[in-house]
Amino acid sequence: MIAFATATTAAAPHTNIIAPLLAFVVVLVITLAIGARFTGRSRFVRQRLGMTDDDPATPQSGARERRRFLSKLTGRLSSRRVRESARAKALALLEPAGMPMTVERYFTIRTILIFVATPLFALLMLRSFGLSLIGVAATAMMVLVTPRLLGIYLKRLAKTRAQAMERHLPDALDLIVVCVEGGLSLQAALLQVANRFRNIAGQEFRLVLDDLNAGLPVRDAFLGLGRRSQADSVGIFCSTVIQADKVGMSIGSTMRGLAETMRTRRRQNAEERARKAPIKMMPVLVIFMLPTLFVIILTPAVLQLMQVLGRK
Repeated sequence: MIAFATATTAAAPHTNIIAPLLAFVVVLVITLAIGARFTGRSRFVRQRLGMTDDDPATPQSGARERRRFLSKLTGRLSSRRVRESARAKALALLEPAGMPMTVERYFTIRTILIFVATPLFALLMLRSFGLSLIGVAATAMMVLVTPRLLGIYLKRLAKTRAQAMERHLPDALDLIVVCVEGGLSLQAALLQVANRFRNIAGQEFRLVLDDLNAGLPVRDAFLGLGRRSQADSVGIFCSTVIQADKVGMSIGSTMRGLAETMRTRRRQNAEERARKAPIKMMPVLVIFMLPTLFVIILTPAVLQLMQVLGRK
């Protein structure tokens, strides 16, 4: 009996490992089967579109060669379209975040998170909690959250940059107004902002200046600035500059009115945050401070009452 119990306890860890491994193998097989199905379907579509050598309805060699060429061209264009779409989506996440990595590195990290980190975290959850309700819920959470970690990080970084741009843009506009009214051109004013501001506003206006020096029109350069920043003030600023350049308005008066508008917006945002502060402080006061105050105030009274009742 002792030997049988020892063998059973020794085999228990192996049985605990078998279940996660089986789940991983099942998920891998299902993924490969789905990929093979889509690959076969795309090959079938290309064959139907291209009418390759296997099709008996192509008696002439010239027509067969042309259709083979069209089949290859269709496959290449479709794959190129998919790559360009994926690259555009990656740039839509990376540009507002300040390009913390290249597109190739983004795809590499995303692939590692999907095909390496997600199965490992899922196996770890199953190994820790087993096939119970908590284990299944934790595994499902890991499967859903882990592939999106990189996107969440980039969106949070983009939001932080947008808030910083909202803070520094009015000061940058004031300097642009002073420079333009002093006789400088818009590019010279942007150069002064890029040289004097050691923050995100200086970096973004440096990029705009580089685009203008590279030969891009004012419209394209400021549209790029609006695409790189998710701040509402930057969108208003870019739209105003593009419209002023289109109709030939004075940049100085336009910038002065825009600077006043931005300062008003910053003051209104500060007032809004100040009005939200008491509401955000309420849970902290109710959960932590009020019970402590009750304990400090009522403890001496309770002790005196206990002493009085003890004497009687």
